Amino acid sequence: MISLIPEPVLLLILVMLSATMGSFLNVVIHRVPGNGSIVTPASHCTKCNKKIKPWDNVPILSYILLRGQCRHCQQKISLRYPLVESLAVILTLLIYRVYGLSSSFLVFTGLIYLLIAITFIDIDHFIIPNGFIILGLFVLLPALALGWLPMHWEDGVNGSLCFAGFLF
Repeated sequence: MISLIPEPVLLLILVMLSATMGSFLNVVIHRVPGNGSIVTPASHCTKCNKKIKPWDNVPILSYILLRGQCRHCQQKISLRYPLVESLAVILTLLIYRVYGLSSSFLVFTGLIYLLIAITFIDIDHFIIPNGFIILGLFVLLPALALGWLPMHWEDGVNGSLCFAGFLF
């Protein structure tokens, strides 16, 4: 397939989008276990509660430029934030390398993002929110039914229900 976007530009777009998604996953990981909103309030320092300016909220890059500290109170920002963002980037690029820009890429990338959130919430709180498992099934089952994944739909359904049932 001939792409209208040159490969280096496409990779840069994937890096920026996946780092941004990793930043959003940090919000999910931090707020969902406490039943907090993932929309409001805006991103803020967890130590001094000052709102983070947009130019201080650029995934990975801001952490490096601010040397891992809040601009306002100079308290350390957890290394977890750029780690989650970097993990989202690396896994997205790996999935892209295997599947290219395809329906499989989109489904697997979405599921990987869910698993990143589940992993870090489980590490912190020893819980896996049931809504995440249900969301994963709502993504996976239609994708299998539509033939968007490189597996027989029966194998995918059996595997997903066993895995989801184990986590649920």
